[in-house]
Amino acid sequence: VAKLYSFQEFYTDAQYGSAFGYYSTGRILHSDGLADNGEKDNASSQEWFNSYTTLPMSLSPDFAHTLCDRLVTMWEAMGRPGAFVVAEFGGGTGMLARDILRRARDAHGG
Repeated sequence: VAKLYSFQEFYTDAQYGSAFGYYSTGRILHSDGLADNGEKDNASSQEWFNSYTTLPMSLSPDFAHTLCDRLVTMWEAMGRPGAFVVAEFGGGTGMLARDILRRARDAHGG
């Protein structure tokens, strides 16, 4: 080996390299096909940011499923009111809200 590839060189290439750099390729935002956001007959596409994540909910929808099941229980305990608003606040991707809506549709007929 003529020269070792330092971590700093690797990191710089991974972030800014012309061939595959995260920020230099222009592929940070991409389309993911049809948006399965819990709405019936929704043919629009969903755009996602390709980014690193430390959010456990983006690795599995299990947390959203549990939260949805609890929300349904609360809604039923309230006598199934017509208006039941759930809002997701934060600077995230909206995956939690999407997964809750999917679970409501698929498991609870919502």
